[in-house]
Amino acid sequence: MARIVVTGGSGFIGSRVVDRLISMGHEVVVLDLVVNPRFSSITIQGDVADPAAVERALRGADAVLNLAAQHRDDVRPTSRYYETNVEGMRVLCFCMEAMGIRKMVFTSSVAVYGFDTDDCTEDDEKVPDNDYGRSKLHAEAVLEDWRTRCAENVALVVRPCAVFGPGNRGNIYNLLAQVMTGRFFMVGDGRNRKSIAFVDNVVEAILFLFARSDSVTVNYADKPDLDMNELVRTIASAGGRSVPRTNVPKAIGMAIGGALDVLARVMGRNFPLSRVRVRKFCANSVVNASRIRSLGFTPPLSLEQGIKATVRAEFRSPG
Repeated sequence: MARIVVTGGSGFIGSRVVDRLISMGHEVVVLDLVVNPRFSSITIQGDVADPAAVERALRGADAVLNLAAQHRDDVRPTSRYYETNVEGMRVLCFCMEAMGIRKMVFTSSVAVYGFDTDDCTEDDEKVPDNDYGRSKLHAEAVLEDWRTRCAENVALVVRPCAVFGPGNRGNIYNLLAQVMTGRFFMVGDGRNRKSIAFVDNVVEAILFLFARSDSVTVNYADKPDLDMNELVRTIASAGGRSVPRTNVPKAIGMAIGGALDVLARVMGRNFPLSRVRVRKFCANSVVNASRIRSLGFTPPLSLEQGIKATVRAEFRSPG
């Protein structure tokens, strides 16, 4: 078994990766700013961009799973995206090269393709239009430079789409909560399609890549891609709720989001609705995930099963 360093191992995806690696018999070291109490004995509390913390974590390691990231869409100042996502990658690669560690799995993001994507493949043009996406693309470039420095270096990159599951409090959770509490209203016509991914499937995809000995970059999404109307109906069915009928034109949603953006700046707080979130909600966000399946990966759960499991864990037990 291997000694594996998981950066960001206290997070939503990272903590599940750590659990699975331990269950497989690996020796795991977590490097994270936050200490998950369940992993306190194996955690080095530190910043992925701090060479001293990284060097300490990497001593004796065989491989690195880099899940550390600034990823929320409201991180301020935006320089934090680059400090963690890019400089953190640079420090990791420097220390790995110095210590002879030859394998990294990196969770990048489909944000490298930009908004309003339509079945993007891994080789399509990368046009990120926010700092998160730009920082992830830059981090990929740093990793690729490391990979080319030695023929033995293996870089495995997974670009997940929006990930959901029990314990997450991102945009998909907000959608689930709104449907389950009867507070949801559709912005736009609901015909835009979304690629999303259940967390347990993403974890298994990461471990599938870790088992490989050759470099590869893959997208990850659970299929089929549902449009917003279909997704809302699936959530409502999983939770035993009626399908919401209220619809607000996109232009009105953008106006409301803009007004709340102004109020957020004045009050120094964030609101669940903003222009960026309305724009993301109404955009097509579809990626092609056939490459990882062509390599032999099969997700353990269907998308519908993932939605049902999340609703059951977070809200109720469907009858």
